[in-house]
Amino acid sequence: MSLNRAQKFQAFLFAVAIHVAAVLLLLFSIDFSEPPSLTPPSTAPIVEAVAVDETQIEAEVKKLREAERKKREAEEARQKELETRAEEARRQREAEEQRLKQVQDEQKLAEETRKQTEEARQRAELEKQVQEDERRKAEEQKRLAIEEKQKAEKEKTKLENEKRLALEEKQKAEEERKRVEEEKQRIEEEKRQREEEKKKVEEERQKAEVERLKAEEERKRVEEERQKAEAERLKAEEEKKRIEEEKQKALEEKQRQEEEARKAREEAEEARRQRELQAAMQAEEEAQRLNNLIRDALSEYTAIWQSRITSNFTNPRPGSGLRCTLKVKLTPNGEVTDVRVDPSSGDPAFDRQAELAVLKSSPLPVPTDPQVQKGLAGKILSITFKPEG
Repeated sequence: MSLNRAQKFQAFLFAVAIHVAAVLLLLFSIDFSEPPSLTPPSTAPIVEAVAVDETQIEAEVKKLREAERKKREAEEARQKELETRAEEARRQREAEEQRLKQVQDEQKLAEETRKQTEEARQRAELEKQVQEDERRKAEEQKRLAIEEKQKAEKEKTKLENEKRLALEEKQKAEEERKRVEEEKQRIEEEKRQREEEKKKVEEERQKAEVERLKAEEERKRVEEERQKAEAERLKAEEEKKRIEEEKQKALEEKQRQEEEARKAREEAEEARRQRELQAAMQAEEEAQRLNNLIRDALSEYTAIWQSRITSNFTNPRPGSGLRCTLKVKLTPNGEVTDVRVDPSSGDPAFDRQAELAVLKSSPLPVPTDPQVQKGLAGKILSITFKPEG
């Protein structure tokens, strides 16, 4: 910018120098020593004097042009611009001073136009950079959303597997309970059968006792029968003892099985409690993760919302530096369902325009994660609104 301005200034000085040189040559070529004669001078000397003056002017002009040409050759980067300015100066050297002023005005206008063009180019580059940043940010958000979705799918699969394992554990516990119940019924049946056997043995014993009494009365005659009956009695006693021992063993076995069933129930109950505790911890972790996602989304999107609202805001008090806090409720897709100012800026017109700007900005952009959208829905979101920075 400074180089272009310097080139223009040099061209202007060069044009002025040419005009000054031409005027000086004309002044020096006129003879002021004698008053003009009343007798008309001869034609030949006048023509000769004019010819000499023009030659000197042309010679000086050529010298100036030659000096400018050498200067342009020394500055190759500015050659074309300087030649153009020199040509314009040559064409304008016979113009009036008002023309020079017009040229200056045109140069000033061109400079202002160039400045405006440069500012427009810088603004375009800035807008392009902002759009590029927003594009990269959108791509990053898309990548994070995909990662979150994959993580949620893994969590869902894990929960389904744990649910399936819990159901299998429950089924196993139910089968174990049925088996213990059937074993209990079998032991009861064996006990009943032993009771019947014991009753039968008791009846046999009584019968043997009757026989023994009869044999006692006829001891001499039926000694062998008595001994036989005695042997039967002893055998019955042994059988009774054996039955008592089996009964004791069955009772001990029943107690052992009951103890095992109790331990199995306790283990099943402990496993159930552990699963419930694990599920509760996972639910708490999921809730914390969702809260973190919502907090991150608010941190990221608050600036976007502020920018959107500011673009739709008509400031009734420009330059006042007013600010307020907007309380906004959204639907999952970003539609504004309610907006109010709290605390106020102190200016009702400013507050009303801020509320209208929020409604005009609806729907506001929201994260793509459905869980985050659902978490934001219904919440009262606080947005600090400062349209003048």
